Amino acid sequence: MSADTRRSAGTQSGTDGILRALHIKRLSPAQDLADYSHGVTLQVMCFLRQTNGLAGGTRFGRLHLASGQPVVWRQRNGAGEFELHQPFSLTPVEQRTGHWKVGAYALESSAGSFIAMIPKIDVPLVEHAFAHAPQVPA
Repeated sequence: MSADTRRSAGTQSGTDGILRALHIKRLSPAQDLADYSHGVTLQVMCFLRQTNGLAGGTRFGRLHLASGQPVVWRQRNGAGEFELHQPFSLTPVEQRTGHWKVGAYALESSAGSFIAMIPKIDVPLVEHAFAHAPQVPA
Protein backbone atom coordinates (compact mmCIF):
# COMPACT_ATOMS: atom_id res chain seq x y z
CA MET A 1 0.00 0.00 0.00
CA SER A 2 1.25 3.49 -0.75
CA ALA A 3 1.41 6.20 1.89
CA ASP A 4 -1.89 7.71 0.73
CA THR A 5 -3.76 4.38 0.90
CA ARG A 6 -4.66 2.52 4.07
CA ARG A 7 -7.19 0.09 5.49
CA SER A 8 -10.23 1.52 7.23
CA ALA A 9 -10.83 1.23 10.97
CA GLY A 10 -12.94 -1.90 10.52
CA THR A 11 -10.67 -3.59 7.99
CA GLN A 12 -7.81 -4.97 10.02
CA SER A 13 -4.96 -7.36 9.35
CA GLY A 14 -3.50 -9.57 12.06
CA THR A 15 -0.67 -7.06 12.55
CA ASP A 16 -3.19 -4.22 12.91
CA GLY A 17 -4.94 -6.20 15.66
CA ILE A 18 -1.70 -6.65 17.58
CA LEU A 19 -0.78 -2.96 17.24
CA ARG A 20 -4.28 -1.98 18.39
CA ALA A 21 -4.02 -4.30 21.42
CA LEU A 22 -0.69 -2.67 22.31
CA HIS A 23 -2.26 0.80 21.91
CA ILE A 24 0.21 1.62 19.15
CA LYS A 25 -2.27 1.96 16.29
CA ARG A 26 -5.78 3.12 17.01
CA LEU A 27 -7.85 4.02 13.99
CA SER A 28 -11.39 5.32 14.29
CA PRO A 29 -14.33 5.99 11.98
CA ALA A 30 -13.86 9.72 12.61
CA GLN A 31 -10.22 9.48 11.50
CA ASP A 32 -11.34 7.55 8.41
CA LEU A 33 -13.76 10.32 7.42
CA ALA A 34 -11.14 13.01 8.01
CA ASP A 35 -8.50 11.13 6.02
CA TYR A 36 -10.98 10.46 3.20
CA SER A 37 -11.76 14.17 2.93
CA HIS A 38 -8.00 14.90 2.80
CA GLY A 39 -7.40 12.60 -0.16
CA VAL A 40 -6.42 9.32 1.48
CA THR A 41 -7.74 6.24 -0.32
CA LEU A 42 -9.37 3.88 2.17
CA GLN A 43 -9.83 0.16 1.64
CA VAL A 44 -12.88 -1.50 3.20
CA MET A 45 -13.22 -5.28 3.41
CA CYS A 46 -16.23 -6.32 1.33
CA PHE A 47 -17.62 -9.73 0.46
CA LEU A 48 -19.91 -9.38 -2.57
CA ARG A 49 -22.51 -11.69 -4.04
CA GLN A 50 -24.65 -10.75 -7.02
CA THR A 51 -28.35 -11.13 -6.35
CA ASN A 52 -29.52 -11.37 -9.96
CA GLY A 53 -29.08 -15.13 -10.08
CA LEU A 54 -25.73 -15.27 -11.85
CA ALA A 55 -23.34 -17.99 -10.78
CA GLY A 56 -20.17 -17.19 -8.94
CA GLY A 57 -21.07 -17.16 -5.28
CA THR A 58 -19.64 -14.80 -2.72
CA ARG A 59 -16.30 -13.19 -3.54
CA PHE A 60 -13.86 -11.60 -1.13
CA GLY A 61 -12.43 -8.21 -1.95
CA ARG A 62 -12.21 -4.60 -0.89
CA LEU A 63 -13.98 -1.40 -1.71
CA HIS A 64 -11.48 1.31 -2.63
CA LEU A 65 -12.84 4.68 -1.57
CA ALA A 66 -11.09 7.80 -2.85
CA SER A 67 -12.53 11.29 -2.69
CA GLY A 68 -13.66 12.49 -6.11
CA GLN A 69 -13.13 9.05 -7.68
CA PRO A 70 -15.58 6.27 -8.52
CA VAL A 71 -16.00 3.57 -5.87
CA VAL A 72 -14.04 0.50 -7.01
CA TRP A 73 -14.45 -3.07 -5.76
CA ARG A 74 -11.37 -5.27 -6.27
CA GLN A 75 -11.33 -9.00 -5.74
CA ARG A 76 -8.64 -10.01 -3.28
CA ASN A 77 -6.80 -12.37 -5.62
CA GLY A 78 -6.75 -9.79 -8.41
CA ALA A 79 -9.16 -11.82 -10.54
CA GLY A 80 -11.53 -8.95 -11.06
CA GLU A 81 -12.55 -5.41 -10.34
CA PHE A 82 -15.34 -3.07 -11.32
CA GLU A 83 -16.59 0.42 -10.61
CA LEU A 84 -19.79 1.07 -8.71
CA HIS A 85 -21.66 4.18 -9.81
CA GLN A 86 -24.56 6.23 -8.53
CA PRO A 87 -27.33 5.89 -7.70
CA PHE A 88 -26.39 3.90 -4.59
CA SER A 89 -28.54 2.25 -1.97
CA LEU A 90 -27.16 0.39 1.07
CA THR A 91 -29.85 -1.30 3.19
CA PRO A 92 -29.31 -3.73 6.09
CA VAL A 93 -30.62 -7.26 5.46
CA GLU A 94 -31.16 -10.26 7.72
CA GLN A 95 -28.37 -12.61 6.78
CA ARG A 96 -25.73 -14.38 8.83
CA THR A 97 -22.24 -13.10 8.13
CA GLY A 98 -20.13 -15.33 10.36
CA HIS A 99 -18.91 -12.50 12.58
CA TRP A 100 -20.79 -10.12 14.86
CA LYS A 101 -18.72 -7.13 13.69
CA VAL A 102 -19.73 -7.65 10.04
CA GLY A 103 -23.14 -6.71 8.68
CA ALA A 104 -24.98 -7.79 5.55
CA TYR A 105 -26.44 -5.12 3.28
CA ALA A 106 -28.39 -5.00 0.06
CA LEU A 107 -26.23 -2.88 -2.25
CA GLU A 108 -27.88 -1.39 -5.30
CA SER A 109 -25.85 0.54 -7.84
CA SER A 110 -25.76 1.09 -11.56
CA ALA A 111 -23.38 -1.92 -11.70
CA GLY A 112 -26.09 -4.24 -10.36
CA SER A 113 -27.66 -5.64 -7.22
CA PHE A 114 -25.50 -7.30 -4.59
CA ILE A 115 -25.40 -8.58 -1.05
CA ALA A 116 -22.40 -6.87 0.53
CA MET A 117 -20.85 -7.92 3.82
CA ILE A 118 -18.77 -5.14 5.35
CA PRO A 119 -17.59 -4.24 8.86
CA LYS A 120 -20.40 -2.42 10.68
CA ILE A 121 -17.96 0.23 11.91
CA ASP A 122 -17.15 1.13 8.28
CA VAL A 123 -20.75 1.67 7.15
CA PRO A 124 -20.75 5.46 7.76
CA LEU A 125 -17.56 5.81 5.70
CA VAL A 126 -19.00 3.71 2.85
CA GLU A 127 -22.25 5.70 2.85
CA HIS A 128 -20.26 8.97 2.86
CA ALA A 129 -18.16 7.78 -0.09
CA PHE A 130 -21.29 6.68 -1.95
CA ALA A 131 -22.90 10.09 -1.37
CA HIS A 132 -19.82 11.89 -2.69
CA ALA A 133 -18.93 9.61 -5.61
CA PRO A 134 -18.94 11.39 -8.97
CA GLN A 135 -21.86 10.99 -11.32
CA VAL A 136 -21.30 8.86 -14.41
CA PRO A 137 -21.40 10.99 -17.57
CA ALA A 138 -24.43 10.12 -19.70
